[in-house]
Amino acid sequence: MDESQLLTLVRSRGEKPLSLSALSVDLGSFLATAREIGTNAGLLLLTVRALALRRNAPIALRELCWVLGARRREIRRWLDALERSGLAVWHDDGGLLRLDVASTETERTLFSPDDAPGVVHRVPTFWFVRTLPLVGRRAFLVYLYLRSRERAAGLTSPVSLGMVARVCALRSNGRAKRAIARLRRARLVSTDGGRNRFLLTDPPPLTRLERLWLSLLASGVLPATRLGRLALGSVAATGLAGVVALVSFALT
Repeated sequence: MDESQLLTLVRSRGEKPLSLSALSVDLGSFLATAREIGTNAGLLLLTVRALALRRNAPIALRELCWVLGARRREIRRWLDALERSGLAVWHDDGGLLRLDVASTETERTLFSPDDAPGVVHRVPTFWFVRTLPLVGRRAFLVYLYLRSRERAAGLTSPVSLGMVARVCALRSNGRAKRAIARLRRARLVSTDGGRNRFLLTDPPPLTRLERLWLSLLASGVLPATRLGRLALGSVAATGLAGVVALVSFALT
């Protein structure tokens, strides 16, 4: 066919308005389901949604590892938990994660309870590549819970350590206290609200050291897990001690 004989209708394509990339999530429903299927599996699914929204491409397992601070076998175990729960089906295509989400079931049980509209929260996707790797899975889950309890001007309703431990499946009040302390150091929460009320803030701009840390994690220079980094530090310290001993011996 002679293409010069084709008639094309030119349509106006306006530029899309700029906006912050964010997930629409009912955090209360998410936390309830995450306790049933496992908080790590629930957080994995939320992270996959965030990363998929940030880029229209398959997600490398290595990226999930450093974002979640986990090993590959842990990621696979959490994926298996998602599949057993009926929320998703997954397979590994040459090291790339491909996840088929059971949208109807997932939306009903994870993001909108009982087919009724819940309280929808807008969770920025950049939290998953900046805040989550910096504070860790446990503290990040607590941060999401506190966000679900936010009522006005960043102030939560009354929240006890016992409530935090129960909702986030932390097993003890001590773990909840340590998670909140980590969020305070990250300048995400404060207890200035009084009477068991927390004052929440959005993640602050990254410092130069935090940017460097995230860059080293993303590039694979630093191990994804805390245990891996401790092992690396131990090896480095042992090697340094050996060098110092060798130099001292040479100088004597």
